[in-house]
Amino acid sequence: MQTPAPRDHWRRLLDLDPEAMPDQSPEITDWICEAGRFRDASRYYRADDGAEFILPMVRSRKLPTHFGMAASLPLAWGTGGIIGTRPVDPAVVSQIFGDLAGLPYLQIVISPNPRVGSVWKDAVPPNVVTTQRLAHAIDVAEGYDHVWAKKFSKTTRSRIRKAMRHGLHVEADNTGRLMPVFCDLLKLSLDRWAKSQNEPRMLTHLRGYFRDPPSKFEALARHMGEACMVWVAWDGRRPAAASIVLYGRNANDIRCVMDKEIASTSGANDLLLHHSIAHACERGAGLYHLGETGPSASLAHFKKRFGAEPYPYADYAVEKLPLTRFDRSVRSIVKRMIGFKD
Repeated sequence: MQTPAPRDHWRRLLDLDPEAMPDQSPEITDWICEAGRFRDASRYYRADDGAEFILPMVRSRKLPTHFGMAASLPLAWGTGGIIGTRPVDPAVVSQIFGDLAGLPYLQIVISPNPRVGSVWKDAVPPNVVTTQRLAHAIDVAEGYDHVWAKKFSKTTRSRIRKAMRHGLHVEADNTGRLMPVFCDLLKLSLDRWAKSQNEPRMLTHLRGYFRDPPSKFEALARHMGEACMVWVAWDGRRPAAASIVLYGRNANDIRCVMDKEIASTSGANDLLLHHSIAHACERGAGLYHLGETGPSASLAHFKKRFGAEPYPYADYAVEKLPLTRFDRSVRSIVKRMIGFKD
């Protein structure tokens, strides 16, 4: 085992693993370390059969190790888990859990690639705290013509054509120029979420700012370069919807926001996804990840219209103290106090 993971091995494994996500790149780790004030704690493993594996991971920068936390990757910063020269199996996952259990951190949280969620489930030790999640992804390996004809539903194709007739136009940028447009729409989305969740607007915006400050996205564009694309659907001069998509061997749609007043009637989200998926196909991506779905039935339905398959998975917390249980209790109390609606 070696930590931090050697960058030359890291990039080689990223190219070799067909399931690898752009979130698992060293550039994402560098971004998290800069914008999130963490340190690189990635771990390189070599199995007895010569297979190599890397666990992208970061740790708290300011706290001493025995009082700190580590994550692969931190909440709201991306997908972690293992990449390797061969497919991950329960034996490898079990060995890595054993390695992590011996580290001095108070807590280590692993958020693996949803596509291999069943492998992790089969290897998790009984003392590891599990948080169930759900994500969706589309197989785009056969190219966009196949995706359009065989993956997209009839309703989806109709909505995309309607959006085109509506006069929407889509702009893409990989220099960071459109990031302020995304951030403006994020603020509108926070207003909408506050209302639907019955949460004080100020509290929603405060949580949103600490989770996703503008500087976070500016740094992302800088570190990822052309692999980070901001897509914006415009209705005239007004932005209707925007998304941030990371491209690599596979693509990951990490954030999507909208002005619901425009987007709900114009089909802006459908048109936006149409373009970003087509771009992923042009770049030779095999998979297009649509991110966390959670318990939202409407969001799951939207993703299924594009041919996305559901992938149940879980986050795993290796803890010295019951931090996850404490966090859940506090959140539950606060939600009951304000009448929060999930």
